[in-house]
Parts: sequence; C-alpha cells; structure tokens
Amino acid sequence: MKKKFLKMIFLFLIFIFNLSFSEKKIIYYGWATRDTIFVRENWQELDKLPFDGIGISVAIDRKRPTTGNGATGNLLGWNLFGDRKFEYDEFKEAIEDLKVPKWKNLKENFLACAVATKGQDKGLNWFDDTRWEIIYNNWEIFIRIAKEGNLKGIFVDFEHYDYDCELFRYAHHKAKREDRPFAEYKEKANQRGRDIMKITKRIFPDIIIFYNTGYSMYFTDKFRRGGPEEEARYSLLPSFLDGMLSEIGENMKFVEIASVDPELHRKGIYPYGYTEEEHFRKAYETVKNKCLSVTEYPEIFKKRVSAGFALSFDHPHREFNTEDLSKNYFTPEKFAYALENGLKITDEYLWIYTGTLQTSTFIPGKDYIDKYLEAIRKVREKFKLKNISFYRGYKCKEGKIELLDGGKEVRVIWEGILENTGSGGIEINLPPTDLRNKNFILFVRPITNVVPTLFFSLYDEKGRVSMNAWHNIKIGEDNRIIIKVGDKGSSNYFEKARDEFDKITKILIYFNSKKPNEKAEVIFGEFKEVENLSEILNIP
Repeated sequence: MKKKFLKMIFLFLIFIFNLSFSEKKIIYYGWATRDTIFVRENWQELDKLPFDGIGISVAIDRKRPTTGNGATGNLLGWNLFGDRKFEYDEFKEAIEDLKVPKWKNLKENFLACAVATKGQDKGLNWFDDTRWEIIYNNWEIFIRIAKEGNLKGIFVDFEHYDYDCELFRYAHHKAKREDRPFAEYKEKANQRGRDIMKITKRIFPDIIIFYNTGYSMYFTDKFRRGGPEEEARYSLLPSFLDGMLSEIGENMKFVEIASVDPELHRKGIYPYGYTEEEHFRKAYETVKNKCLSVTEYPEIFKKRVSAGFALSFDHPHREFNTEDLSKNYFTPEKFAYALENGLKITDEYLWIYTGTLQTSTFIPGKDYIDKYLEAIRKVREKFKLKNISFYRGYKCKEGKIELLDGGKEVRVIWEGILENTGSGGIEINLPPTDLRNKNFILFVRPITNVVPTLFFSLYDEKGRVSMNAWHNIKIGEDNRIIIKVGDKGSSNYFEKARDEFDKITKILIYFNSKKPNEKAEVIFGEFKEVENLSEILNIP
C-alpha cells in the first residue's frame, strides 16, 4: 500500500469495530511467571513456548529474584497500592533486562500486577490523598518500565485476595474506614480511575491493558447475590473502571480478559473451565451487551472494550494430576477442544492461566506439560488469522491465504477449474454483530488474472445475504473502496436493508478469475470502520 496515502487516511480514522487481518493471540500469565532477570537469561527458551505473549514480573530486591512459585512479596506489581513509595532509579536494571531479548515469537509481552491484596491494604482509604499520591507515583514507575522495556502493555488483576477490608467493597470501607454515602465513594473511585488512566496515557499512549475481574464479574456477582448495588462485593469496581474508560486514548486497548456469564456461573460452570462454544458465546454476550447496563459510558464501552477469555489446563487448581492426565478436568485433548472454541469467539486475546505449576515445569519442560503445550501449539497454528479463511466460491479450486507485513495485508491465491473461471477471496466469520449504518474503508490490490469487479456480501444468522459490487477496479494498483452498510446492493434479500443488519455473522469479499487454470492473486489491505465518512471522502 502507498505509505503516504495510508498515513493521510489514518489521520482521520476513528476505529470502532476492528476487522483488520490480525491474528488471534494466546497469552500466558500464572504461577510460573518469572521476573525480568529470568527473562534476560532465558528468553531464547521462553520464546519457544506456544504463546504470543507472557506476563513478566519485576523484582523489588534483585538480590532476591522471584522463583515462579506464586510468592508475591518481592514483586513490584503486587505492591503498587501499598504504602511504600518506590523510586524510578530502583528499576533501571529491570528496564535494561527487558531490552535484551530479541523476540521472534513472544511479541505481546506485558507486566503483571494485582492491586487488591492483603499485603497492600495497610489502612488504604479511598479519600486519603496522601496515600493515593504514593499509589500514583508507583503506578507511573510501573507504566514507565512497561513502556521503556518495549512491552505491549500491562495485566491488572482486580480480584480481592485474602484481606478484611476489600478494596472495591463499599460495605467494608463504610464500616472500617470512612462512613460516607455510596454515591461519594463511587465518585471518588471514578476519580481515582481517571487519575490512573491519565498517568498511563501520558506515558504509554498505545498501551494494551488486560484486566481480570472486571465488568462481567461485577455483573455476575450482583446477579448471583442479588440485593442493592452497594452490597455487591465489587460495588466500587465499575466506577473505578469507568474512570479509566473515560480517559482512554484512541490508540489504547482495554481487554476484559476473563469474561464471565452469570447464568453459567449459577450452574457451576466457571471461567478457566469453559469448554463449549456456547459457553464462550454467552460470556461474550455478557461483556458486549449486558455490561452496557453497568457502565456510565456505554458508547465508549462499545468502542473500546474488547472481550477475551481465560482457560487453565490445571483447572480446578490444586487438583491437577501429573501422573494420570485422564483424571484431570482438562486432558490435553479436551483442553485443545476448549481452546479452539474460545479462539473462535474472542475478539483477539485468550489468556492461559496455571494456578499450581511452577516455572521449572515449563523450562525445562516435563513430559506431562509438553503434552499440553503441544496441544496448544497445534490449535494456535489454526488461528494465525483472526476469523479469516479462504473463500472458495463458484467453480474454484482450493486456494490459500497468507499474512503479509505482520498481518496488515492478506494475499489470496486461487485458480478456476478446467475450462471455467472461479471465485476466490476471503471469508470473515463473526459472532452476531450489529453493523447497521456502519461505514467501512477497504484497500485492495488485484495482482493478476482477476476480473476488475469486487464483490462484497453480508450474511446474517438466518442465512440472508446482501451483496454489492464495485466495477472498474484497477489491476496492479491500490484501490480504496468505501462501503456503506445498508445501501441497496445489486442483490439484496433483506426486507428492510438499513434496519436488518443487526446480526451479521459472515462477510465475503471476493473476485472472479479471468482465465481457468491460471493463478489469480489479490492482496487485501486494511479493512476498518470509520466514524466520520465525510472526512474520508473529502481527502484529495
């Protein structure tokens, strides 16, 4: 694609719904997570693991490096909200550690933290500005380490761990810290979230923030317990998250990485142990739709929050049998099945957690671990493309697609059958998605043996189709196509075109080949939603 032209386009784009040709990604963070010192010394072995990214810890005292056994006392990420004020200079060596690896595989790495733990409580009060200045200072250092260490982002665990005055529980703080109305606490939690995100945005404007125990956990917990909002265990968490969300930058990602569904929870089917495609779809629906009733910023939420999932092959924790894998909840085969179903539904990321396994079981590997890692590796290979597969159309031989330039483009190659030309392109599968009145921009460059007409079809969950065609596509050149969903196409079977694109499940984009038995080749570039179409159209 013409870089100067693309740069001009991107100045005006506001991305809402991402259909770029990127991969589904698997990240790991659990008890086997190690610190920057270990990463510096073992990054080549780590890079062989079948993940796209891993969580990394930062040791407070480098003379006591962490051992990957679940201990948290020497982890910076588990002390950010404590009463100790850290100094940036204490962690310059950690930043240098992170600059050493030359990752070929693990390119989505992140720092990990947990903010609601017993060791950090120490009288923490939402209204104590002095204490929160310490937290802001520590948070800034944490974000600087991630940014300057060339990581992709951070993982924030909001779950309450083992203490009496739980951070996000209003009833606890009202009884044990300050007796104030719920509304005042919500407002203050929102402010703290805003402050945290302002710091983050200033230092790391394109950060990815994964978070565990988020909106869907609050929604599920409230659904399960019932009662007034202020009695919920995580009653202040939505306000804190909303504060963060209100300050999110346009290049940031906000990923609810362990999506939960309340009905499944009530049946005893928990995240980390989801297996069926239906489980993941329900949790996805909870995040994308039901949680809109929880946030004060539903429009920002729809644009910025993506849904991910969590799986753990040693689920349920502390019951993992290393001698007879058939006795485990997840055998390697069953885990592969669940992983594949989760990757079908997730927007982009799936998190693998282990609650009992230490680093020594991964590096060097144990036989039983290798069986799970091999299962992950095989599934991961199937999902190098995000929801995208080759579309084999009418009278077409099998074709193929491949990623170019790190997923920014897709090359499609196919042939027509003997004495007939054929149709080839890409097929994008989605969970039922509302595309009503949406506008997209697509770049396409036909290379050879292609009829200069582009076809674009939408299918809903009932199998109904709407098709548009663009003629006079220039062969060998970049073509910019503006797609306005709902415009009456050349073939449209929706009864009310602009009103019935609320549950789209498949998109086809394809060409016809010109000659049979000759290779046809097309390169598809960016496919993105644009909010302000007039600005795009007015670009000279």
